[in-house]
Amino acid sequence: MVAYHRDARVLQFHLTMARRLIGQIRPAQSRAFDADWNWAVAVFFHSQWALDEAKRYIEDALALSSDGELLLAAARLFETIHADRTALLREHYHPGLAQGPRPVQERLMEIARAKSEIARAETLLRDVIAAGAARPVARLRLGRVLQVTGRAGESGVELQALVEQEHGQDKDTAYLARLFLARMFEEEGKSQQAIALYEAATQFRPRNQTARIGLARLLAESGRRDEANALVIAALTTERER
Repeated sequence: MVAYHRDARVLQFHLTMARRLIGQIRPAQSRAFDADWNWAVAVFFHSQWALDEAKRYIEDALALSSDGELLLAAARLFETIHADRTALLREHYHPGLAQGPRPVQERLMEIARAKSEIARAETLLRDVIAAGAARPVARLRLGRVLQVTGRAGESGVELQALVEQEHGQDKDTAYLARLFLARMFEEEGKSQQAIALYEAATQFRPRNQTARIGLARLLAESGRRDEANALVIAALTTERER
């Protein structure tokens, strides 16, 4: 598939042929295979940033399966689409310029679409959590979605639960839960809580720059400039984690 992705017509031909082949599979086997195939194609298009195509295939997969990992992957895609739409809105909207009826109407429609994408992500993540599948990472992503949509209190509940219960979490989940919660506390002016969480985050990903730079910023603001400078130098001279 990768070999053909630059020629949309050829790619669509191969996808059509694949669908016909899937149609030849016995019905008892076809549903699960069809769901996995649509999921795989959605992942490919997501990797190529062809988000509308990815959405179409992930919707087809969701119509065939309620697998927890699929729901989580779909939620990630809808988060990405929301972020992409939001970025485009910011890039193309200039408050200082006159806006005619058509641009304003189009902007309102795009805002509504972006809201629907993040709402879909939230619904999928809650479904994953309710089913108990991929629970820590689903709660992390739900906390982030709630944070992005301005519900800091609800987000804090999800993220705090992850911080207090490390069992079953990988390092990335533990790191990001502390990072997101630290940022939220920082925005609320709770510097000491944010500092403690940034420090905790660095224990999970010692070479990751984001937590160290956030910590350095707060240390500098609190008058601990020598510590802040040391952190910045270390962050800039240490090889970053991938």
